[in-house]
Amino acid sequence: MKKIISTLFFIAMVFSVAFTQNLEVYFENELLEPGQEITIGGEATSSAIVIDAIDVKNITSTGMHVKCARTDIDIVPGTTNSFCWGLCYPPTTDTSAVSVMIDPDGIYDEFSGDYYPDGNEGESTIKYTFFNEENPSDNVSIIVKYSTLVSVPDPLNFKLSAAYPNPANSFVKFDYDFNETPANSKVVIYDLLGSTVKEIGINNTFGSLKINTSDFKEGIYFYSLVVNNEPAKTQKLIIRH
Repeated sequence: MKKIISTLFFIAMVFSVAFTQNLEVYFENELLEPGQEITIGGEATSSAIVIDAIDVKNITSTGMHVKCARTDIDIVPGTTNSFCWGLCYPPTTDTSAVSVMIDPDGIYDEFSGDYYPDGNEGESTIKYTFFNEENPSDNVSIIVKYSTLVSVPDPLNFKLSAAYPNPANSFVKFDYDFNETPANSKVVIYDLLGSTVKEIGINNTFGSLKINTSDFKEGIYFYSLVVNNEPAKTQKLIIRH
């Protein structure tokens, strides 16, 4: 009986060690769930769309050598991407050649993911995994969707980025660009019943809107760019606290 108990205890300890997660990832100072998906918007004509507000934290009491690996999940044809972790790597490199030493309870904030749309519209999905060099099973991943701006036919020839981060927690942002000062334009967020939850007017030709969502209930919402009281573009927004 003692032998069985000892064996079970050993198996439990091995299982616990194998699945220990000692790394955390933050986006704009907000803790992300492992494997959480976020969306970054930009223009198809941009030279690069960059996500660099990512912090990786070692939550143990000992230092850790951490590497980064990139996995292309769904890529728009004609686009390329790369990343920086300790060094900046070409698009052909999927795993960092060097590891970064993160001190006990320390944070490394020099990661960046670079996406080059080269004029191609659409959405590319890429996974970034940060892992302990000495124990690769000790890792944490995030999924980033790079979404290029979609032009909507209209006399104003406006552009509105995808919401980011999406899912959102305490806030959500939108980037917009008009050829001329917009009249009666706003971003409106609706719940599943079609009721308006929040709206904010657009008064400038280009810029970003930041909307507080900390008081939203978790779930699925929709947001629209409304021009002259007509919805011009509608997409889905997820709130997750």
